[in-house]
Amino acid sequence: MIRKPTYEELECRIRELENAESETRKILNMHDKLKLNYRDIFEAINDAIFIHDAQSGRILDVNQRTLEMYGYSKEEIIQLDVEALSQGISPYGKAEAKNNIQKAAKGEPHLFEWRAKRKNDDLFWVEVNLKIVPFEGQKCVIAIVRDISARKKTEEALRLTQYTIDKTVDQAFWMTADSQLFYVNDAACKTLGYPREELLKLSIPDIDPFVSSDVFARFWPKLKKNGSDTLETFHRTKNGHIYPVEIRANYVVFDGKEYNCAFATDITERKRMEQSLKDSEGFLRALLQTIPFLIWLKDPNGAFLACNEMFERFIGAKEENIVGKTDYDFVEKDLADFFREQDRKAVAAGKPTSNEEWVTFAASGQLVLLETMKTPMLDDQGNLVGVLGIAHDITERKKAEEEKVKLKGQLQQAQKMEAVGRLAGGVAHDFNNMLSVIIGYGELALERTDHTEQLRTELQEIMEAAYRSADITRQLLAFARKQTISPKVLDINKTVESLTKMLQRLIGEDIELAWMPGEAVGMTKIDPGQVDQILVNLCLNARDAIKDVGRIIIETGNVNFDENYCSHHFRFIPGEYILLAISDNGYGMDAETLDNIFDPFFTTKEAGKGTGLGLAMVYGIVNQNNGFINVCSELGQGSSFKIYLPRHRAGAPDFLPSEGNDFRVPCGCETILLAEDELAILKMAVTMLESLGYAVLAARTPGEAIRLAEEHDGAIDLLLTDVVMPEMNGRLLVKKILAIHPDLEYLFMSGYTANVIAHHGVLDEGVNFIQKPFSKNELGAKVREALDGRIPSRRKSQSI
Repeated sequence: MIRKPTYEELECRIRELENAESETRKILNMHDKLKLNYRDIFEAINDAIFIHDAQSGRILDVNQRTLEMYGYSKEEIIQLDVEALSQGISPYGKAEAKNNIQKAAKGEPHLFEWRAKRKNDDLFWVEVNLKIVPFEGQKCVIAIVRDISARKKTEEALRLTQYTIDKTVDQAFWMTADSQLFYVNDAACKTLGYPREELLKLSIPDIDPFVSSDVFARFWPKLKKNGSDTLETFHRTKNGHIYPVEIRANYVVFDGKEYNCAFATDITERKRMEQSLKDSEGFLRALLQTIPFLIWLKDPNGAFLACNEMFERFIGAKEENIVGKTDYDFVEKDLADFFREQDRKAVAAGKPTSNEEWVTFAASGQLVLLETMKTPMLDDQGNLVGVLGIAHDITERKKAEEEKVKLKGQLQQAQKMEAVGRLAGGVAHDFNNMLSVIIGYGELALERTDHTEQLRTELQEIMEAAYRSADITRQLLAFARKQTISPKVLDINKTVESLTKMLQRLIGEDIELAWMPGEAVGMTKIDPGQVDQILVNLCLNARDAIKDVGRIIIETGNVNFDENYCSHHFRFIPGEYILLAISDNGYGMDAETLDNIFDPFFTTKEAGKGTGLGLAMVYGIVNQNNGFINVCSELGQGSSFKIYLPRHRAGAPDFLPSEGNDFRVPCGCETILLAEDELAILKMAVTMLESLGYAVLAARTPGEAIRLAEEHDGAIDLLLTDVVMPEMNGRLLVKKILAIHPDLEYLFMSGYTANVIAHHGVLDEGVNFIQKPFSKNELGAKVREALDGRIPSRRKSQSI
């Protein structure tokens, strides 16, 4: 009897059924979702997917990528079969399709390549993977098709590369990172004596006895980092012969894999040549290093075999790092091409050829012009073994040739200035003689004129004009660089101030001349004309450095250099100095110009506008007076010349007081022999000397002076003579008179310029000299100085 379930059991059962139904619905929903996901994956795959009937070949389904790859719509492609898609495309026809499907029917995927055709009849390579699967109750084929056109092109390029490599004369090796050979060319097989199949089974250590697997493993990271490398090693053939090779290794990535593509060149001949050279290296080395030229030797392929030290400096490397390499390893390609072309010309000519080339030395960065000789070298059989190069630096010779042209213009300018100087000197001599007469008689007239007379005022005006004329003459000589050198103690402020008007006229109205004298500036001993030279030259240079309007500043001051300062400044000597500074706001100078400004004939001015002697003369003047000169300048910032002259500390001044000073002219009672060929000056000098109390024997010629010296019974204390006279010069006259009166002193006078007087040798240190024109005061002081400064030993030690 079957028990009737209770109400509670029925309720429980109902709940179980309801839960089961809920779970079933969840499973069905999940199944629907999974179906949806499988379709999404089918459409998302980037390869083309065909599903077709295994028997008929009819296409059942395709994904979107298939439509894009073949160019059909889904409706069009469903109407086709596999044979239609490959119609006329050999080798894949219907029979081939069946054969491939049969292979896939065995249960394993079948992979193969074939040529496919798009709707527009374009052909392309594909890779097909076939798999037999059940589909809706029948056997179907799933074909996954991948477009491999790009890969095929890469493989074709690789085949072409391999063909090219096979044709090269060098041995070519492709190898993997673990030193296994991947590919070798015909030259490698032939040289090493292996068939290709046998050689490819070897690794690098099998053919290179000096490279182990560990050595190769250490080499690989370096090659990968640098991309390429060159080295020398040895290869061993199948029969055991070992020969030297040069390896040019290259890091290559192909089809996602890393390789070393290396080319090996047999360098046996090069090594033989190297050994031959080494056999005579002692003599050759000494010869190469002795010759002051660049010398090098290359083999027929352009690789260096030897060089000397000068060539090492050019390349910037030692010989051991040069040998075996070519020009392209050291210089730019254009220059290397030029070198190789010159090598080829020498070889083609079969004799030495020469050329000129500008090159830069790698060691110093110096640009030089080389004259190069290339000579082909042949062995005993007439075979080319190399090219010898010899080059020497002709930069200075070229510069000298250019400088010769430049100096020719400067010489013409200097000759012109010399002519001007001679003219100025001649004019100054005659003018000074006339001024001497004017000043002399003017002074005598003033002495005889009462202070209250109107005539005295007029005479003073004449004297003032005469003194100004003497200054103009001195300035003219300073401009011509011909003034007499006669150092005097002077007030630098007064000297510069007296020249400011003349300097302003020289530099022009567009440039402001600022005069800034220092306070309580000390005295210095220098020829006033040399101060003129310094100021004129520096102010004219400053004017030329200023474009349009500008400013030139002249300053003076006191400077004290101590031991510490002088220890850090070459040629400076501790002491007290007077500063004379000339500054401008012109365009300034660069460092190279500053290094050369005091060199004779150095100038930055255009041809014909400067001789390059002005600053050299300033430098000479400063040094002659035991001074120093500093120059500060920068491009665009102007220039400043600072001249330091020793401060004069003597007790009595060397300068003569002016007419207005309360000064007593020194007198005397001695006998003076006066020799002067200019009658007006002779008369004026006689009058001046007699007014000072001296007895005067006057002579217009040297012969007359000698006669008076011989006839005079008493002593003659002083000979006052002109330097340049007819019959004989003043120096020779002194010798003649000293032979008659050995105890007399002598005083030279002249209106000629320094170069003329120096030629007559009367401006040596210790010789008494007075420059025409002179005043009575100046003459009296100089005569007294000569008479009172007698030193018996002086004349004996001095050559006249």
